[in-house]
Amino acid sequence: MNMNKTPVAKDKKSKTKSGKEKIPEHSYEEVRLPPPKMFQDEPPPPEAFRDPAPAPAPVPMVDNPLYHVYETVKRARSPKQNKTAPCSPQRSRDRVERERESVYARDFCLDCYQEGKELLQSTQDDVINFKKCKEEFKRQMSFSGKMYSDYTGVASSLPYFNISDEYRIFSPEGPHLIICVHGLEGNAADLRLVKTYLELGLPGAHLDFLMSERNQGDTFSDFDTMTDRLVEEILHHIDTSGLNPTKVSFIGHSLGTIIIRSALTRPQLRPLLPRLHTFLSLSGPHLGTLYNTSGLVNAGMWFMQKWKKSGSLLQLAMKDASDVRRSFMFRLSQKSNLQRFKHVLLCGSAQDRYVPLHSARIELCKAAVRDPTDQGTAYREMVHNILYPIMSASGVSLVRYDVHHALPPTANALIGRAAHIAVLDSELFIEKFLLVAGLKYFR
Repeated sequence: MNMNKTPVAKDKKSKTKSGKEKIPEHSYEEVRLPPPKMFQDEPPPPEAFRDPAPAPAPVPMVDNPLYHVYETVKRARSPKQNKTAPCSPQRSRDRVERERESVYARDFCLDCYQEGKELLQSTQDDVINFKKCKEEFKRQMSFSGKMYSDYTGVASSLPYFNISDEYRIFSPEGPHLIICVHGLEGNAADLRLVKTYLELGLPGAHLDFLMSERNQGDTFSDFDTMTDRLVEEILHHIDTSGLNPTKVSFIGHSLGTIIIRSALTRPQLRPLLPRLHTFLSLSGPHLGTLYNTSGLVNAGMWFMQKWKKSGSLLQLAMKDASDVRRSFMFRLSQKSNLQRFKHVLLCGSAQDRYVPLHSARIELCKAAVRDPTDQGTAYREMVHNILYPIMSASGVSLVRYDVHHALPPTANALIGRAAHIAVLDSELFIEKFLLVAGLKYFR
């Protein structure tokens, strides 16, 4: 950098003691020259061509007052703090806070507050109306049990997780064999949803499913023939899989429940009786099809029995013997092994016209109580033969479920078929039933 040294002042010459002249000292200041033009900033344009000054930033507005409801918590003040001087810092801070609160309070929207209050009130009214309607429904149906909304908790608190089979074998409770049997004109996939939700709801359990398929395609045979097939299928599954189950449960739909009960009377399955755990009956005609109030269904069953020459339908109607006490259904009631289970779950629906509700629940109906004939007496004896061992056994729980489906007004709903198969096809029902009530009986 070039520096220009300019003298500022001149001192007069002075002499030292030795008589020699002393050279005066000069002070200089540094002058910084401007940088080269290539490094200088461009001069600003004329004022007429300059950009206007930016406008000040707008004050942020409240986008939705409903979500910006002002809340404040006033600090508790001690008596000493209340006696502060007017000019003290404490009073100044309190005054600033009060001014801030007043500003925020003015931003609050009274219309939004009123709208939210009305919404909350309407929600509370809906809950009250729902409870009133539910109680009225129970009164009209003479229903003394519990509905889905009456339960405060669920049977399973675990979320749905999929655990592979190689990890399920490490369950400390051992393998649990669950045998699923379909109904009339059914197949092995009928109970697939029940199987799926049991696996999802009990992720840590070692569940082994046998989806029975030996009787599919020939469910119009007599019960003895179908029983032999099921017994052979169960024994073959246990032998081929090398399974030694600690628990054995059965799930049956419709006619399949009768095949299960018949199979348990066979001596080949006697080693499994001490391991019986849960019996889930979905619309099972445990007392046959007597006293069915649907004349249309009775006529259809009679026609199917004649056309298919079905032994099973004839046995369900208890027309397979001249003496009702020698019929298959009556003799099965005398050999019932349901008391060997720890849990007996009976699901039925008044909307199901194929299987009478009293037959699915194993209970008396008014027509049977008022029937003075030998058939009515035999029917009452069947109920006693099945229920008395269950009620006498200790540690056995008998649970009945009345199911009411939300069905569209169709022909299937009119004849009762829609409710009969809804326990298989309604994913909503199966998930709710197992999650709310059923899973705990399969642990």
